[in-house]
Amino acid sequence: RQMSVGPILGDIDTPTLFVASDADPMVTAPTVIGALARRSSHVDVRWLHAGGHVAFPASTRVEDQILGWLRG
Repeated sequence: RQMSVGPILGDIDTPTLFVASDADPMVTAPTVIGALARRSSHVDVRWLHAGGHVAFPASTRVEDQILGWLRG
């Protein structure tokens, strides 16, 4: 709890991209959904259906999503 970003997601005022996978075995979707519901409007959330904590397979095209977000 002391190291979690969850409690401050509502305070973020810098555009932020949060990428996660509903298949992540280490940080499961149910453990973050509550905190994400309280995020600020500056936090854009993208859910992928494969990969997870340390890597995303090429099929997710996560790089394209990140670059698209950076381009605005």
